[in-house]
Amino acid sequence: RIDTPMQLSFFWALDNNYNKEHGATILYPKSHLWPKNRIPDPNKDQHVTFTLNPGDAICILGTLWHGGGDHLGKDNKSRLILTSQHVQPYIRQIENLMLATPYDIIDDLPKRLQAMVGYSVHFP
Repeated sequence: RIDTPMQLSFFWALDNNYNKEHGATILYPKSHLWPKNRIPDPNKDQHVTFTLNPGDAICILGTLWHGGGDHLGKDNKSRLILTSQHVQPYIRQIENLMLATPYDIIDDLPKRLQAMVGYSVHFP
């Protein structure tokens, strides 16, 4: 982990399932201030689960320890979110592959290559 926060992460809830029962995101408060080699211990370190209603959003530093919670529901529903990661301009990729790849050839590319270029959706 780096010391300087160079990334912001946004999470937008798209359905009613962004709750503890369906594995909402767990945050470790102030973990962005921890030493580089410290890894959170869920049994010892304070952590919070944040829940969102549809349309709600949260923004966190990329250096804050976070992750998906356990799915505790008896149903098979998963949560649907839109996440956007923003980095400082000098560390982003040099070439935007989605813009550099002609749109009319995308369907002819192997699915794996389409995903690598950015034409994919990560299903829960």
